Amino acid sequence: MKNSLIKASFLLLFFYSLSACKDKNTSTSENSTNQDETKKIDDDKKMMTEERQRLEKEKQEIEREKIAILKSKELDKQRAIRKLEQEFEYAVYATVKVSKTFFHAEPDYSTRKKSYLVQYDGGSLTDTQNGFGYINFYSSSNGKLTSGWISLADLEPQNEFYD
Repeated sequence: MKNSLIKASFLLLFFYSLSACKDKNTSTSENSTNQDETKKIDDDKKMMTEERQRLEKEKQEIEREKIAILKSKELDKQRAIRKLEQEFEYAVYATVKVSKTFFHAEPDYSTRKKSYLVQYDGGSLTDTQNGFGYINFYSSSNGKLTSGWISLADLEPQNEFYD
């Protein structure tokens, strides 16, 4: 009986060892699969990080281009203003060349007043600034003097007074 108990113990130990080896092989296979998946995830993270960096560089380049365009437009605007102001440099009188133009409190479009001049109205030009001319307009119909800034783009320079 002692021998059969020993045989049975060895058989149990053998089956237990086989079972452990099978689990070990399965866990090794699972580990390999997990390692492959982890590597794939890491590769995907790396690729996404590289893509994010590429997109960020592209975004920065677009911003630089926008700034360059805005600077170019601003320079063009400043050149146009300087050219206008040069046309009016020696003018002592200016007439309105558009159908209607508004006075401004300051040489800035955001300061528009209710008063305006119509085509062929004119007045004395005393100053130019920021693309605007300071005009003193005398209305003979009501005897009032109206003064303010008017866009030089709406005016025609005159070097003499007309009656």
